[in-house]
Amino acid sequence: MTKKYFKEQTIKELKALKKNATKAEIGRLYFTNLNPWGTKSCIYGQMTGHCRSGRAKKLISLCCNELMNTIGGIVKSNRVDGSTKDGPASLYSFLESHIMNHEEDNHKIFGWLKGETKTFPTK
Repeated sequence: MTKKYFKEQTIKELKALKKNATKAEIGRLYFTNLNPWGTKSCIYGQMTGHCRSGRAKKLISLCCNELMNTIGGIVKSNRVDGSTKDGPASLYSFLESHIMNHEEDNHKIFGWLKGETKTFPTK
């Protein structure tokens, strides 16, 4: 996977998330509570209560078509919960991976989603 493709997919997901999340869901985002690896404190967890909730799975499926494994490989899967025929797996959306690996953008991502800034958070 190229850096360009990763960036394009992250931007696509971020824009789709702003479009598909409710005002209430976006209002639940608090940068100071962000823990990208926590099921309740990651970006989808904060918005929906748990990143594997039905609503989180719906948002993820609306916002991205591919998931990534923990080593950055793309997994084309229609199983949003990250499960495989062999059981659960750790899969992340492009935005989740960006948040984990580019902490310098996280405050800007939350601010843009919440409408606190009009400047798009990733370059």
